[in-house]
Amino acid sequence: MFSIFEKGKSLFDGIWWAIETVSTVGYGDIAPLTTGGRAIGIILIFLGIGFMSMLTAAISAYFVEKDANQDTKKILEKLESMGKELEELKKNK
Repeated sequence: MFSIFEKGKSLFDGIWWAIETVSTVGYGDIAPLTTGGRAIGIILIFLGIGFMSMLTAAISAYFVEKDANQDTKKILEKLESMGKELEELKKNK
């Protein structure tokens, strides 16, 4: 789409620009000059921000869940140990 709106730009220029825009690097070596190119740029910026936000949230959720599962496992092991100790105490009465 970029090469359609921006005359004199190749398909590779469009792909390079899209990757720059979505990744929020924005070197500035290629920039849209037409209204259509800028509109596509705005859409790509929001898509890039949304994608990066979702990726960050997914990675964070993975680590939080992993920690929570480890904590739950420790608690269940402790409860099992306490249950065995209680049974031993009942037997020794």
